[in-house]
Amino acid sequence: LAYVRRFSPAGVVVGLGSWRCAGLVLKPFLSDRFVENAEDIYSEGQTVWAKVIDVQEPGGETAKGDGKAPAQSRRINLDLRQSALGGRDAKMAEMGSKILASYLDGERLLLTQSG
Repeated sequence: LAYVRRFSPAGVVVGLGSWRCAGLVLKPFLSDRFVENAEDIYSEGQTVWAKVIDVQEPGGETAKGDGKAPAQSRRINLDLRQSALGGRDAKMAEMGSKILASYLDGERLLLTQSG
């Protein structure tokens, strides 16, 4: 579960349960139909189901969950298409968002304890 933060020329920036964590939804992943203008189907603050496609470390490598890079430096790519979230995938998306939130909470806890 996520919410639309703002619009960009590339697509939509979506917040993932925390104001510090956001991901980008590129235009091809906004809908199962062609979308020219994201504002036509979404609005700022709108709650949406988002599926995490991948998380990339700086330099382009896919995250391995090692917790070494701060969350702000990661690139999180998301998918909002209904076809990507249908059936079992909706449950997987929910579980993925919980896992990501728990990972980021743990990282935040480590940063708090060390700083």
